[in-house]
Amino acid sequence: MAFIVAFDTDKIKQYIFATNKLKEIRGASAILDELNEYETLNLLPKGKGNYDFDRNENVWKWNGKDMKTDDLEWEVIFVGGGSGMVVFKNKNTATKFCSDLEKRYYTFSEGGASITTAIIETDDLTNFQLLYQRLQFKLRQNKDARYQISQTLTHPFFRYCDSDGNLYAEKTDGKIAFRDEYFLSAQIRRKREYAKKGRVIFKKFIQFLLNDKNQNFSNWRYLESNLNKIFKNFENVISSKNGYKDIPNSFPDDITDLEDDRGYIGLIYADANRMGERLEQIKSKEAYSYFSKTIKYCNETAIFNALANYIKPKIISTNKGYKIELIPFEIFLLGGDDIILAVPGTCALEIARSYLDNFKNFTANNLSGYTKGNDFNNPFFGNGISMSAGVVFAHGNYPLHLLLKYATELQKSAKWKSREMQKQSNKNGEEVNCIDFEIIKQSLLPDIKSIRQTFEDKFTGKSLNLYKRPYTTEEMNELISEIHCWKKNSFPKNKLNEMYDLLHKGRMQAQVGFLRILRRLPEEIQKHLIHNYVMKNIFPWEKNEAGQYTTPFFDLIEVYEFISE
Repeated sequence: MAFIVAFDTDKIKQYIFATNKLKEIRGASAILDELNEYETLNLLPKGKGNYDFDRNENVWKWNGKDMKTDDLEWEVIFVGGGSGMVVFKNKNTATKFCSDLEKRYYTFSEGGASITTAIIETDDLTNFQLLYQRLQFKLRQNKDARYQISQTLTHPFFRYCDSDGNLYAEKTDGKIAFRDEYFLSAQIRRKREYAKKGRVIFKKFIQFLLNDKNQNFSNWRYLESNLNKIFKNFENVISSKNGYKDIPNSFPDDITDLEDDRGYIGLIYADANRMGERLEQIKSKEAYSYFSKTIKYCNETAIFNALANYIKPKIISTNKGYKIELIPFEIFLLGGDDIILAVPGTCALEIARSYLDNFKNFTANNLSGYTKGNDFNNPFFGNGISMSAGVVFAHGNYPLHLLLKYATELQKSAKWKSREMQKQSNKNGEEVNCIDFEIIKQSLLPDIKSIRQTFEDKFTGKSLNLYKRPYTTEEMNELISEIHCWKKNSFPKNKLNEMYDLLHKGRMQAQVGFLRILRRLPEEIQKHLIHNYVMKNIFPWEKNEAGQYTTPFFDLIEVYEFISE
């Protein structure tokens, strides 16, 4: 008899983005990583499973090759990204593990984070597809049945936390005079304690760069002979047990540190498509373990590759030479198949596009070769796993929880397009990556849909749609290339503003106005527009299958300043 335990962290985004302060967001993310990557495995009986803790290197290592399967009292199938699955031989051990895990999450986070567990028993592990479905159903049941904590009570002698405003304050920060001290709850204090440890993700990124022996990343190559000198300290930090305490202050301390020259950041939220369907197709626990670990590896490598290609480190000159002042990105959440991060606005779309394409290519390369026992339906896995992303641009002081709300809406919009395009092909055919984006210029925005309504041309009565979003990554490449062409040929910015205004004045007026502007443009860009748009009857409107008139120019003009030259 075997007992399979599944667990999944509850309301991750709500816990991480409880406040708008980068230190607390980073600390919350670090706490979840510590719980999922270390504390979870630490609750398993020592020396009796397929993982052992290496105290010299301070990491968990797979021990499966050194032990026969029959000798294992527990076997980790997968742990990472806030979830996991473990097989136990003994019911009491499985039950105790679930109880200890839920308690550990609560105490370690001071009541802020929680995790839901589920157990099923079986005497046959061969039909893993059915077992996985049963386990997910049980996990969903347990999540829905969880007791919801009510609103905290009020009292004249109670004081709420000055950071989140919801929990009772327990202590002050103790940094300034008493009357001006900052009152903090236990949860917020815990997050602040772990803020430094949240920089472990930067350690991984530095290690990724150091492993690039061929210096493939152009944004870092110009450091030339200073490269080893600059990263020597980081290399020592990475190899140390408590290195996160010694990392130089080369990373953002506030979201505004990520702003581009115009004061904008880009928040990216991306998630793999149809992942639940894929997991239900896996036929063995060995394949599930391989799949989960591979996805996690591909996700991390894909984003590091994109960041290394499009992020430019800020360099300052000192008496001793050059050193890194700031590596401008912040990864809030890096799960198994999703990510939330903030970057400077001018590189957000290119990072998102590159990340999605990287992930699809990496998963295609790493999953297509796994054919053990026909555990994967290869057409469903071998072509690579697509992703959908929402990218929202806003000033750095805009509330992060609202930006995440908009990014989630955009990500769902992109998923919808990816799904619709997949339906047009066959069921297991190759999928496409999709991106939707929006620039937030208003202080209050109810939702994305409210600003994307079509409007009726007052002269013709035809429906006009200013937006062609969302885009596939292939279409996004074309959009970015078009902007590069315009910038290379010095497209007059005053003409861009004039075109933007004309698009709101109806179909006929916009067409006449665009042709008038065309005559006054530089010769090279004029030829380009005639060949790519006028000859195709897209200047500026084109008619889609639904009979609506749409235009690519609104998207081009809006995102023009967010694409670097």
